[in-house]
Amino acid sequence: MTMPVLDDQLRLMPTAPDRLAYATGMLLDATDFVDEQLYHRGRLARALAYLHGDGTIVGLRVDHDAAPATGERIIVRPGLALDRVGRLVEVPGDACLRLDRWYQSLDPAALDAAMHEAAGGVVVDVFVRFVQCARGMTPAFAAGPFDATDAVQPSRLRDGYQISLFPRPEEPQPLPDQDFPVATGHDVNGLRQAVFDKWNQDAAAWTDQGLAPRREHRPNQDTTSIFLARLVLPATRGPAGTRPVRASAAATVDNASRRFVWPVAAIARWAGL
Repeated sequence: MTMPVLDDQLRLMPTAPDRLAYATGMLLDATDFVDEQLYHRGRLARALAYLHGDGTIVGLRVDHDAAPATGERIIVRPGLALDRVGRLVEVPGDACLRLDRWYQSLDPAALDAAMHEAAGGVVVDVFVRFVQCARGMTPAFAAGPFDATDAVQPSRLRDGYQISLFPRPEEPQPLPDQDFPVATGHDVNGLRQAVFDKWNQDAAAWTDQGLAPRREHRPNQDTTSIFLARLVLPATRGPAGTRPVRASAAATVDNASRRFVWPVAAIARWAGL
């Protein structure tokens, strides 16, 4: 097991840092090499975010599996996405969440608040986010106010992911907005104006703490998290202070309301090219 490292600088700053300038005889330390990587990561992420937007690139379909042999599960299929700062989020294999275990571990009041009779049950959203995991602990000089002789530091950071479920108490429950809203499918002037406006809209989203939340984000949620799907868990409201009572019907999954990063080949095929 490796612990996620959440203080990725790309999540906290909208612009790329300076490029390193080298000279013969210059003394370099770990900070210089970190900045070297950060510059290239930042430029690539910036290009991906503005050229393609954020959302699902391929895969990442969310399925509900109620097979008795495995227990009730939510399965996020393998796939690739771009987050709001242009980082690639890859799920390399099926990611399974034990739904009943999650349901029983949650505060009954939170589930009761997410119970919406009009929807037919408890409304839950599935998100994925980028995390990096420290690996390859290696002997190193102690950092900070320490003088240990057995200090270690990670020699590798692996790009990973984290999938989370969030009950939705709002009424109505918000879904993600789509980029570049256009009044009609072929309104070139409207699309051009949306391109002009995009820079200021994105710049206004940055705060001292990173990106401001979008409408689909819950309070205190990582605002680079990517919405994948909305679940409705069939249930009826129970006695006061208890969890809604799950029904035997299968959960419904809305995979279509997420943001998509449409591959060029898919757009060409759709256009008949």
